[in-house]
Amino acid sequence: MEIAFRRFRGLCLLVNCLLLCLPAAAAGSEDIARLLRDGNATAAWEQARALVPERAGEPAFDMLYGLAAVRSGHPEHAVFAFERVVALEPDNHRARLELARAHYLAGNLSLASAEFERVLAINPPQRVRDNVQIFLDAIERRQASLSTRVTGYLELRAGTDSNVNSATSDDTLEIPALGTFTLNGASLDRSDEFVEKNAGLALVHPLTRRHALFADLTYKDRENIETQAYDLRSVTLNAGPMLALAGGRLRLPLNYQFLYLDNSKYRRLGSVGFDWTRDLGRRDQLQLFGQYGSLRYPDNAARNARLALGGAGWIHRFPDPDVQLSTSAYFGDEATHDSVGEHNGKQYLGLRLGGQWTLTPHHSPYFSLAAQWSEHDALDPVFARTREDEFAEARLGWAWTPADAWLWRIELAYTRNDSNISLYQYTRRQAFAGVTWRFE
Repeated sequence: MEIAFRRFRGLCLLVNCLLLCLPAAAAGSEDIARLLRDGNATAAWEQARALVPERAGEPAFDMLYGLAAVRSGHPEHAVFAFERVVALEPDNHRARLELARAHYLAGNLSLASAEFERVLAINPPQRVRDNVQIFLDAIERRQASLSTRVTGYLELRAGTDSNVNSATSDDTLEIPALGTFTLNGASLDRSDEFVEKNAGLALVHPLTRRHALFADLTYKDRENIETQAYDLRSVTLNAGPMLALAGGRLRLPLNYQFLYLDNSKYRRLGSVGFDWTRDLGRRDQLQLFGQYGSLRYPDNAARNARLALGGAGWIHRFPDPDVQLSTSAYFGDEATHDSVGEHNGKQYLGLRLGGQWTLTPHHSPYFSLAAQWSEHDALDPVFARTREDEFAEARLGWAWTPADAWLWRIELAYTRNDSNISLYQYTRRQAFAGVTWRFE
């Protein structure tokens, strides 16, 4: 009898405890629901999270916990909460819809798409179907943005060049201690027609929504009709990581370039760099860039040098008329490795200005201006003076895009280089017309 009485008393105590807990549990859920109704998702999330050890697995609580997690910016926690609900209540369509939305916000696009499709399969009201379709369209766009993208172009140009070898037009040259010399035809400026065959390929492989790898491969080939000794060809590869920042982008390229003159290796460049852009409102963009590397000349080791370059740029777009202006400034230093070739090293400062006017959707005139001042590091052993150059270039062109994939262009260019050593003083005029086919 005494044993039965003790058991009865224990059962009463247990029932009493359960009855006391029920109002507290209900009060906790009501507080969370009230905070959500008041728009205080952060407080609702903090209160719900404190109750998870005791109440996780209760569908009503998990619904509130999941909603608080989503609205306070913790979709990964909401996923687990809504998964517990649909596991116990497979026909809880509200929970399945919220689970799909939580997957979407957490970046689980494939799982989100599958859950949204399950919601559509139950034939919900039209308003719900419309909202689900908005999410499915957004998922498709985001998945496309996370897929590897390859673009490229092929280009053909033809034109004339008044000075293919960038040589002086003076037929006499004075060398200290040696006197005056008459330059022959090979040392003077030479005009010619040319054909350019260019191509490029660009690849971007997203790793996440903010991180990607990129690679750009460019091939340029300029052949002169008569003066093949000055044919130029280059192959350039840029590759590295890319990071999307708030309002901007950072690229960290590794660069490698071969330059060929008359089908022989002339120069090799290897470098590392950075390229940072930042949007300053809707119409302005700031750019900072830098490069550090090595220049190698296979047939002239005295010119081998260390390259360091840095600069900044700015782009502004005017709304009416639709004109884009860009400007940049840079400073560079090329220091030779060998003291014998120290006079080949130089420091330089450059400025650039460019503009393009979108006259119509298919026609865009454009221009560019460039100036560079350079001073070499030591006396030229032949001319007994330190070389100083002032370079200037102006370009004017017209671009026509009859279709998205096609670009036709004509361009005129004038170049002038003034130097305190007459051998390096020259002018140059170029004109060309070309067509570019772009693909992706």
